[in-house]
Amino acid sequence: MQLVDAGYDVWVGSNRGTEYSQGHKKYNAKTSTDYWMFTWADMGLFDDVSNINTIKRVTGEEKIFYVGYSQGTAQMFYALSHVPSLEQSLHRVVQLAPCFIPYFPPPSDTVEYSNATIMQYQSKNIWAFNGPNWERDLPVLCTNFGKDLCDYFGALAGWQASGVENGKYWTTVGVTQRFQEYNINDWKAGTYDQPLIPIQNIKVPLSFIIVKDDVTCLPAQAKDRIPEIGSPVKVIEVEKGGHEYFAFTSNDAWFMDKLTGELKIPSGNLFNGAIAISSACLSVAAGVAFAAVF
Repeated sequence: MQLVDAGYDVWVGSNRGTEYSQGHKKYNAKTSTDYWMFTWADMGLFDDVSNINTIKRVTGEEKIFYVGYSQGTAQMFYALSHVPSLEQSLHRVVQLAPCFIPYFPPPSDTVEYSNATIMQYQSKNIWAFNGPNWERDLPVLCTNFGKDLCDYFGALAGWQASGVENGKYWTTVGVTQRFQEYNINDWKAGTYDQPLIPIQNIKVPLSFIIVKDDVTCLPAQAKDRIPEIGSPVKVIEVEKGGHEYFAFTSNDAWFMDKLTGELKIPSGNLFNGAIAISSACLSVAAGVAFAAVF
């Protein structure tokens, strides 16, 4: 709201599967398993691109800013890597808690554990975490996958829904420690490494706002990839607050000054056009387009 009060035209996207984005022309989120067969790569490649094009069409702006948080950053990294024309639509992309490889604590960081858990959920007819059938699905998960996972997922009451297929993609990235493409058939066949996502194709200027003690999307993972990115990257560091800093704390004068400092057109003037915002917090890992995407 502070950005709106400051004169920005803020557009906040709702990722697929969340409370306000379960509609579909063909599939029903409650009864159709096909509805949930998408990943954050699809949301970047199709949804974020569509959101940006819609914002431009409605506002008449030639370029906008995109602010991503958590999964919303990964979506945009994927889109920028695969859709070079986005360079013509974006002044800058500001990534809060930039996420390339999520932290998976032991024992969830192994192929064996993953294959025995998340890779099996769909075989038990569980297609979404906190989805429209969660009251049915959580007891099934608890019965088949043990108390630790039961307690973990039981504590997620009130979180937005996220597809199991999406979580499987994050798992392949977290376990292999590679920001890579997704091929679940190769994974099932025992080939775990896939081609890396070509972040060298990114040509839009980026800003990373990183919390030093983030243990979900590790700062070192983001910093290590800066030399690989094909555009300039500015890094702003926050001393503490963890991954949730941007959800609960980032509204003070210091942060807003840093954020609006990145939302300037190349001439240096403050931008009062459109911003897209995107973010998402996942149950297994954890997206703003000024547009903003969460």
